[in-house]
Amino acid sequence: LPIESTGKLLQGAMWFKATLILLGLAVIWLFRDGASDAHRTIGPIKAERAVPPQVTVLMILLLVGTVLRLYGLEKGLWYDEITAYVKYVRMPIGTLLTTYDSENQHFLYTLFAHACIAWFGDSGWAVRLPAVVFGIGSLLGVYLVGRELLSEQEALLATALLVFSYHHIWFSQNARGYTGVMAFAMLATWAFLRGLRENTIIWWCWYAMASAAGVFVHVTMVFVIVSHFLIYCVRLMSNRNWRLSASWRGMLYGL
Repeated sequence: LPIESTGKLLQGAMWFKATLILLGLAVIWLFRDGASDAHRTIGPIKAERAVPPQVTVLMILLLVGTVLRLYGLEKGLWYDEITAYVKYVRMPIGTLLTTYDSENQHFLYTLFAHACIAWFGDSGWAVRLPAVVFGIGSLLGVYLVGRELLSEQEALLATALLVFSYHHIWFSQNARGYTGVMAFAMLATWAFLRGLRENTIIWWCWYAMASAAGVFVHVTMVFVIVSHFLIYCVRLMSNRNWRLSASWRGMLYGL
């Protein structure tokens, strides 16, 4: 690209990041009064359990989501996918796990893609297969998080919206680790919410594993973990419980 075009692209990216920051600040400002009620938002364990019709709807949604993400999976790779495939996916395992010379190296995704081409052959759809699996996992993760915070019907509706989301389908067919970050972010958030309610070591261990796996896919998962920690602090402030007691030990196990 000409230098002028490259400069405009970089300027556009910076404006995009700036607007995301402004959007985040606006959301914080609009919902600032809700911070004092954070401990009420995450209440006791919900007694509601998924019944057979709801499970059936979820299974149908996951099946439809799988079909949509498998359709056209064999189409030609684009630039970022080719770069990752040539530079990292075909590396020997030992070299793959000890090479981080670019943010295009999404470790866990690269490892799974390496295994897929070893098992299914050297093809574009095999390189993209982990993205499909992570995409389906993120659909399930949205449902699980939705059930913790909302009703069963709202959780299913959120999942349905994501099933037919063009952007989510596109990223689920992109041989990169972004759907992996989303899947592990959802699973970590689900374990985080369960940990807040039950405060048992098992849930914080699940939280730790999901968070670590997310960071192993892409380092931006760190921002999710920091956000969880800030939410935890706000909740303790709401409860006025800052002592190093059982309320702190759970999150420290997770971290």
